[in-house]
Amino acid sequence: MIKEYGNCKDSERSIKKILKRGNGAFGREFELIHCSAGYEPAGSAMRYTKECYRVTSYDLGMNHRSARAFTYYSDAHEHFYQLTTPIEAIEA
Repeated sequence: MIKEYGNCKDSERSIKKILKRGNGAFGREFELIHCSAGYEPAGSAMRYTKECYRVTSYDLGMNHRSARAFTYYSDAHEHFYQLTTPIEAIEA
């Protein structure tokens, strides 16, 4: 479902809440975010998205943002943990 910005009420918009923040390899910042069901920006319009959890990364040097969505918190948390856990040793 798609709507124009002007036709989308505030009560219909997705609400995003940052649950965790962490740093990964090379200083990249990661966030674990809960997104409620609702409309969110998609180019020049608004698209409806279901409730989900997102692991988002930011690369300030390249001015690049990427995200991966998950249905379940446990899956999103596991992925976030993998990206933000320091590498202590690599077995040969």
